[in-house]
Amino acid sequence: MFDIDKILSQNDNKRQITLTTIVGRQGVGKTTYILSELVRNMLLTKGVLIYDYSSEAKYQTIPLILLKDLKRWNSKGIYRIYDPDPLKVFKAIRADVRNCFLICEDAKSYMNPNLQSEIAEVLGIRRQLGIDIVCNFWALENVPPVVLTYSNFITIFKTRDKLEKIEKLDKIPNTEDVVKVWQAVQKHSNQYYKLTISTNG
Repeated sequence: MFDIDKILSQNDNKRQITLTTIVGRQGVGKTTYILSELVRNMLLTKGVLIYDYSSEAKYQTIPLILLKDLKRWNSKGIYRIYDPDPLKVFKAIRADVRNCFLICEDAKSYMNPNLQSEIAEVLGIRRQLGIDIVCNFWALENVPPVVLTYSNFITIFKTRDKLEKIEKLDKIPNTEDVVKVWQAVQKHSNQYYKLTISTNG
């Protein structure tokens, strides 16, 4: 297993730029994990953008940045983007954002099963852009196949997935290993328990 928060705290020249998918139902500690562990470690090396699609209360204390101001952002500190048009957001990120962390909160709300090209392009060229990406979903079965294909790591909390659906996620190179990790997390007595697995085995 992996400590993704420690991996993300390393300088870019010591590791590859990654896409991490986080899955977990409400009430299992995902937000606490993202804000108190991931973001804290991310800020050791570069800035953080949170795409707060639903304008959630938990992110309201984080300063807002407008899309028109992204080109002047120096990739330091933490800001949130709130805009109901995800395609416009990802076009702006593609054009103006470099060398930062991007957290895609509530990703199921705007990442379609057939992932929109504007979003898929940013995920696909994240290394050229220097953008580490974290996508937050409620369940493995909600994750678009393209996101699974691009993911380097999956952090699994307790979910409401059905085993038979997870076993069909053939876009993950090591599906059997991911299923075993998912089962271990679901069986654990601690409701906040999580494990991170590399999609490359």
